[in-house]
Order: sequence, then C-alpha cells, then structure tokens
Amino acid sequence: MGVYRNPLMFKMIVLPQCHGLSDFELEKQYIDQIYLRKFLGFLDYIPDNTTVCSSRKRIIDNAKKKK
Repeated sequence: MGVYRNPLMFKMIVLPQCHGLSDFELEKQYIDQIYLRKFLGFLDYIPDNTTVCSSRKRIIDNAKKKK
C-alpha cells in the first residue's frame, strides 16, 4: 500500500518533521505521549522507525524518478 493511500504512514512521516523528532524518537514518544496516540489513531501496533524511514526513502526516490 502506498504512503498516500495510508494516512497512518503519511502522519508518521510528517509528524517528526513538525516536532523535530527522529524516527526512533517518534517511536519512543508514541509510547509515552497520549496526543500522539490520538493523532495516529490509538493503534495497538505502531510501525517501527525502519518502516517509517524506508517509506520516506521510497517517496523521495519516486519524486526523483519523476523529474
């Protein structure tokens, strides 16, 4: 499923940029911060930092191919 069809992954890519968090810090903050769980949808499972990183890389690579 592409990131644009997956609102959770889109939020997880944008959120660290807004709050100055690394992907690893986002994963840790999700466990501690209720507002992040509400924003992301109270998930029992959160994609780990490598999943978020690989999704971001795929978006960047696709954008470069379109140029």
